[in-house]
Amino acid sequence: GCLMPRRQVQLLLFWDAIGCPWEMRKQLYGSPLTIIGLYVDPNIGSISLPPAAMLEIIASIDLFLAAKDRKQPLREWQRLAGHLNWMLNVLPWGRPGLTELYRKIAGKSQPSRPIFLNRAVIADLTWLKNAIPRAIGIRFFEDGKW
Repeated sequence: GCLMPRRQVQLLLFWDAIGCPWEMRKQLYGSPLTIIGLYVDPNIGSISLPPAAMLEIIASIDLFLAAKDRKQPLREWQRLAGHLNWMLNVLPWGRPGLTELYRKIAGKSQPSRPIFLNRAVIADLTWLKNAIPRAIGIRFFEDGKW
């Protein structure tokens, strides 16, 4: 057994009564909650990146930009793009920082083929890297989106 808020237990009992499936491992409570690696605070209505995730993303950008001969294989471009896309769940204003990255890899399909970094990509990723630590996430009640 484990302790849970009374109203949550009542909801789970109701779901049992009507045959609605649920899993114990998904029955989170408290504040903030960690959901898909993001901090979700239902009490103030916000979603943000944990500090460790911010540091990891910044380190990923630094490592990518420090590429030998200013080039990375397509696979690394895609890996970084995926990591940054996950971050955009919380920091949607960061989308412009990926424009040049996506433009550079558009139409490419060979994962190990190197792609050169250009000034535009470097500028966008540097801007994004510097903006991330000042980011506060989003408030889904004030922002009007969730």
